[in-house]
Amino acid sequence: GVIVRVGREEFTVVNNHGISREARPEELRGKRNKASDRAVALDVQANQIRCGDSVTIVEGPHKGRVATLKRMSRAQLFLYSQFRSENAGIFVVRSRSCVLTGGARGRQGGAGGRRAGSTPGDSPFSTPQSMSGR
Repeated sequence: GVIVRVGREEFTVVNNHGISREARPEELRGKRNKASDRAVALDVQANQIRCGDSVTIVEGPHKGRVATLKRMSRAQLFLYSQFRSENAGIFVVRSRSCVLTGGARGRQGGAGGRRAGSTPGDSPFSTPQSMSGR
């Protein structure tokens, strides 16, 4: 889960199901999700989404909201929206319920590693010899 509030003697933690609960510091064992910054999930259109990306929720109770991805745990995304006041703006949705906002932000997605409308000679690694056959 994700800590959303730090109290005097306990933390408020949102788990993978979106349920918040109080937890004492001795119940938590350090930072356990260190791989979340490197992790990649797929949205409904098979675009890669990572921490820090902006996504639009396309199904479920949060449909139509735009939020920023803060953490992920398997297929669960912990999103932040400044328009939500409960749980410090953090809520949980499945990755297949979202779509990456603004396209792939320069990433190469599910189109076989090639950008739409590109030709083989448009590669940044093209050499004059490889383009001579045109």
